[in-house]
Amino acid sequence: MSGPKDGLYAEKGEAYFDQPRIELVELVPPDRRRLLDVGCGAGATGMALKQKLGPDAKVFGVEIDPRAAEVARGRLDGVLSVDLEAADVPSEWLPLDGLLLGDVLEHLVDPWSALRRMREWLTPDGVVVASLPNLSYWKALVPLILKDEFVYQASGVMDRSHLRFFTRRTVARLFEDAGFRVDLLRGNALGTKGELLAALSLGTARRFLTTQYHVVARRS
Repeated sequence: MSGPKDGLYAEKGEAYFDQPRIELVELVPPDRRRLLDVGCGAGATGMALKQKLGPDAKVFGVEIDPRAAEVARGRLDGVLSVDLEAADVPSEWLPLDGLLLGDVLEHLVDPWSALRRMREWLTPDGVVVASLPNLSYWKALVPLILKDEFVYQASGVMDRSHLRFFTRRTVARLFEDAGFRVDLLRGNALGTKGELLAALSLGTARRFLTTQYHVVARRS
């Protein structure tokens, strides 16, 4: 995943970069053949993608942390260790028919412009699969409402490396304004207790229990 430009590998630890995002891999259409995993970490998610899509699929990566990128180069078909907002991918990687953006956009200074630029790397039927944290999560809202505090943490919704914040409605607007049609926008699984509370509240509580939104969008 992407984040601050210095020392992230040391700050977050190896496990942070080497966790496959299986819940996002499951959302990638099985007919994709050239994908870019933006914020690929050490390449664990890319390896899961290659296993799902078969030997003829190419999975490339972009990772700002050089230590994680070095590991990913042994796993993926090509990896750039660059700041996404300051560089383009090699022309030989293009066009892509899929982009994976797992907890990336909230780390960018201008995710709106970045998403519009990445759209141009895609084929006309190109797909984006993404995840973004939900600012409406209750653990983020309660300190703000009750204590007048916006408290950053080491990880999670209030990760101190997050530069931008989104809710369900603004996640949808982000992709639509960048020229995508949102086919799926759903919150992460809440677990048994969370689902019960959401049901008892007739769905009202769901947005306050959701930590993350998953998105599947296509070029429009």
